Amino acid sequence: MDLDGDGKPDQALLATDGHKIKAFAIMAQKQGGRVTELMECGETTSECSLQSLPPGRYVTACGKQLVECSGSPEDPEEIVSKTPLLSMIINENIEVVFLLHGSEVQRVWLTD
Repeated sequence: MDLDGDGKPDQALLATDGHKIKAFAIMAQKQGGRVTELMECGETTSECSLQSLPPGRYVTACGKQLVECSGSPEDPEEIVSKTPLLSMIINENIEVVFLLHGSEVQRVWLTD
């Protein structure tokens, strides 16, 4: 799926060093791909999974009043996307969405 809105197909994957599991994005570029670490998600693959969310409006953990909101753009009450979003589920009940802008990764928590 296109993770950064540039029209090129990117990839996301989970990888481990034998101790911890991390999520990575491989962003398509003219000369190969650029690897971006998204976040660490746990010690076993059963603790985390990646999924694609359809375009739409999503109320965040801040908007659901599950966490205290800071009022900054990094802590929105909702996100609206016209393209699919990459999401990670941790321990079957915590969900975070990744918004990629160039080499920057914004993590927006949908649940806590």
